[in-house]
Amino acid sequence: MLPLLWFRAYLAGLLMLFTYVSAASADSSHNDSTYEKAVVAIDMVFARSHSREEIAEVVAGDLDNDGVEDLAVIIGSLDAPQLAVLYGSSSGRYRLGAMSKKFCSARYHFVLTVKARSIFATTVHDLGPSSHTYQFASRSNGLVLIGLEESNLENEQADGYGKSVNYLTHQVNYWRMAGHKRKELKRKITKSPLIPLNEFDCESFVEPRGWIDNDFRFNP
Repeated sequence: MLPLLWFRAYLAGLLMLFTYVSAASADSSHNDSTYEKAVVAIDMVFARSHSREEIAEVVAGDLDNDGVEDLAVIIGSLDAPQLAVLYGSSSGRYRLGAMSKKFCSARYHFVLTVKARSIFATTVHDLGPSSHTYQFASRSNGLVLIGLEESNLENEQADGYGKSVNYLTHQVNYWRMAGHKRKELKRKITKSPLIPLNEFDCESFVEPRGWIDNDFRFNP
């Protein structure tokens, strides 16, 4: 799960620098077709309680494996976002599948991707970049958080540190890259129920702490 996701987030951050100097407007940052679908879906699902100006990021993909594209949407500001899933149908109508409470904020922008019936929601905090990626996977009882990736890159040589959390195996892999040397350290975390997207609230969410410093020492 999440193979080399920190490096993918780094490349995604560099790519987005060409189109984002700060938080860009939704009209200029999205594929027109997908964005317009999101506008229609939000009007349909929320009865205009949310507007197109609140769409911070959107991506299309089949999350419920029915052959019809669904939408993952970040709604709100950089400081107060929510992550919503809108399931599509062959009739062109949408329904709300799940919606977080307060999602995690971003200093610069968000990146959304859909792959293998999972949503990867990245919050970019610095132009290094520094980012967090949350993986919500489709299960029979809805979308649940199964993975978290933190990446803090310090230069173009990809020196930096971060961690990968697997909530299915209850394991954290901490890493540090410096001067072409890499160290990884694995730790177990307490087993707990997977968090449904509907119940995810960044203000109460606690991620595993710790990092590996420049001297390759672990700091809890």
